[in-house]
Amino acid sequence: MAVKLEIRSRKRGAVNVGCIFGGLVLLVVVYGAFKFVPVKVAIAEIRDTTTSEATLGSMKKDDLIRYAIMQKVNENHIAFKEKEIEIERRTDEIHIKFTIKVPVELIGGKTYIVSELIDVRRPMF
Repeated sequence: MAVKLEIRSRKRGAVNVGCIFGGLVLLVVVYGAFKFVPVKVAIAEIRDTTTSEATLGSMKKDDLIRYAIMQKVNENHIAFKEKEIEIERRTDEIHIKFTIKVPVELIGGKTYIVSELIDVRRPMF
């Protein structure tokens, strides 16, 4: 015959601190994703455009490559100057390099700068 013992470890009105802490961590993660994921997606789109433009670099002039990259930058509402795009052509490759800096506004008026170096090298045919 088994005796079932009922043990109460909490008193009336007591709060599970681990649950509150877990909820706060979840809130911070969701807020960070809300703020930073769109910026990372925009930068990835710009990197993809740069890669495809470099792949076709032997058929395009530098001005057309810059224009295509700037079109994607403007489409994503990122402040960036066209003169910061460095395009170097060699006999066997094209090299496109620039740094994108995107400010992200956080709670409390603080600003975090997301800085991403885009450095693409592709062979020229």
